[in-house]
Amino acid sequence: MKKTKYLVFVAIAMLFAACSEMYDNAKEFASEETIYPGKFDFANGSVGFDRVEIDLLQAGRIPSSQVKLGRATKMVVEYDDEVFPLDSVCSWVNVTGLTKSKLYRFTVYTIDDLGNKSVPVKTELTPFTSTDLDAADVNAPRITVEPLTASATSLAASLEWTSGISSLMMDCDGFSYEYKDRSGTLRSGDVTVPQLDVTNLAIGAATEIKITYHGWPKVGGARILDSVDMVRTIVVNTPSADSRFYPAEEVMIRANGIDNFTLNGVTGINKLIFSPGTLTTLEDVVYFPSLTEIDLTGEGIDFPIQTHIFTSTTISGVKTGGCNWTPFLQRHTVSIDGLLALQGLLDAGQITKIRYYPNSLGTAMDAFLTPYVSTGQVELVAYPNEVLVPHALVTDPTIQNALSGTATTFPATDAPAGVGLENTYKVKFKRGVPAFLLAFPPEYQTNVTEYRYFKFKIYPPALSKISQWGNEHREVSPYIMNRLWTAAFDLSPWASVQGLWTVPKTSFTDAQLETWVDITIDLSSGASQHWRVFWLAFYTTATSNLTEADDVVYYISNIRFTK
Repeated sequence: MKKTKYLVFVAIAMLFAACSEMYDNAKEFASEETIYPGKFDFANGSVGFDRVEIDLLQAGRIPSSQVKLGRATKMVVEYDDEVFPLDSVCSWVNVTGLTKSKLYRFTVYTIDDLGNKSVPVKTELTPFTSTDLDAADVNAPRITVEPLTASATSLAASLEWTSGISSLMMDCDGFSYEYKDRSGTLRSGDVTVPQLDVTNLAIGAATEIKITYHGWPKVGGARILDSVDMVRTIVVNTPSADSRFYPAEEVMIRANGIDNFTLNGVTGINKLIFSPGTLTTLEDVVYFPSLTEIDLTGEGIDFPIQTHIFTSTTISGVKTGGCNWTPFLQRHTVSIDGLLALQGLLDAGQITKIRYYPNSLGTAMDAFLTPYVSTGQVELVAYPNEVLVPHALVTDPTIQNALSGTATTFPATDAPAGVGLENTYKVKFKRGVPAFLLAFPPEYQTNVTEYRYFKFKIYPPALSKISQWGNEHREVSPYIMNRLWTAAFDLSPWASVQGLWTVPKTSFTDAQLETWVDITIDLSSGASQHWRVFWLAFYTTATSNLTEADDVVYYISNIRFTK
């Protein structure tokens, strides 16, 4: 019995000895375990000017005293070869002094008092730097310099940012400016609208305007953190008396015999003629210091209207226009700029005479000039009673109908005698669908308000030449339209809807054959129809077997529009 107790005691003693050694080993291992400080949630960066900001916690930007990341007591920011320790743990950091325009790779982690580091968070950012600022594009202003006149002692200019002062690379709230005027006085100010007027500039000199834009550069379409000032220099060059100016209506002014576009070159010119057929602006009048008279009738210069070339896959080179404007031509759309410039010269008494066909440049021009009729400065010119159609408006009828074969000769030197014949055509039939075509360029229509009638003389052939076809070629059927039948050939603004007026045909009696017959067509019912295509058909059913060998000839003369 005693032996048994002894054995139990020894076993218990050995067990306690073993446990003691086990805890000693555990204690040894416990002293070597590392407990790392807590890490940041992420590294989300934002770009500033020569700096970046990096947010680190899901909780947002909170005071350092509220940041609890285990045993972390400090933090470190690393980039390139730079290491920046901080004596506290922050929810975000502001890294400054990043003056190089490059990609920076940032590593941020915490440390504890024993120097243990947390798992790092990382981000890559490219700050906006001075290099980027210098290279940034800004919207350039449109510079308009006041025209130089003989009496001018200084000039003014307008700088207009037509697309706004903000751009794809920078949002701007406004800008400051400064420049020295011709007397050396420094002029400066602040502007919030996209326009700047600078005054008292020296003539024939370059004036530097310092513009300081205030705003936020953008990276990837988003504003950076910081507002900056971006400085640019704009140079305004003012003309001298020998500097060339560039008139908007240069070609028309050259038609006046003027080719020296300098103040010295145009001084002494007191009259300008403008064609109402193509005029778009009168702003050029300010360049002429001696100007007293403006003729808006186009009379006295050789200046053609547009030449319109019809498009066709089978016929090329068919055109109309290219002649001087004539009073029966009315522009269906007209807008004249530069009226304020003209008004200044009228009100100052410099312009003493303007000749003008009423409504030839639209109702807005009529309204503008009306007050100056009573002052005697504007003469409303009466339209002539009748106007012949220029040959340039007669064109190839095959562009309208490929079967309309005629051989047209102008002028017809073998035409039968007649009273007062002008602009006579010989029309020889070549196929069974003969026709004669008069067409205006699409920009024009008949001025039906002034010219109610379309008239012409026609000379039919002998009965023996046409009797075999009955009445097929013994009549003329006028068709009046706003465009060709094939709209794609015409490029007319009325391509979608065609206005077509079939005028009652004229059948020639035996007594009228081989005589000059007067044809009159009243256009008054089509005052709003944009009539510009006049088709004279010499057929009825378009089924005859006529050929050029049949020698069928009509003569047409005195094609005109009349009151």
